[in-house]
Amino acid sequence: MKRVSDNHPSSGFTYVTAIVLLLFAAIAYAVYVLAPPYMADWNWRREINAQMIKASEKSDSEIRQELMRQAGLLNIPIESGSLDIYRYANEIKITYEYERKVALPGLKSLHFENSMKRQVTKVQHLFNKQQ
Repeated sequence: MKRVSDNHPSSGFTYVTAIVLLLFAAIAYAVYVLAPPYMADWNWRREINAQMIKASEKSDSEIRQELMRQAGLLNIPIESGSLDIYRYANEIKITYEYERKVALPGLKSLHFENSMKRQVTKVQHLFNKQQ
């Protein structure tokens, strides 16, 4: 006589286990491929914001030069023509756009673009008080 529990595998490697492992591996690979470009863009946006804070002390060409240097350090493939700096009265606006290639099936590149605006105010230095 057969027991009911004999019809079900009690342990071992099943098709469901294999599918779950493949799914986890695919997710881990996607994170491994996609996280660095998004983190680099986030860090570059922080650098753009830092440069906009100093906009009252720097010219547009100095800001562009520093941003392009930072882009090189962060491996951001942007050309100088894709980075625009505009000033209106007391505002500075920086826009950028670039494509970054990725190695994922079905996805050849990521498109990044942003436009950031900030009031230009005189920077007050905490330790260099001028009287």
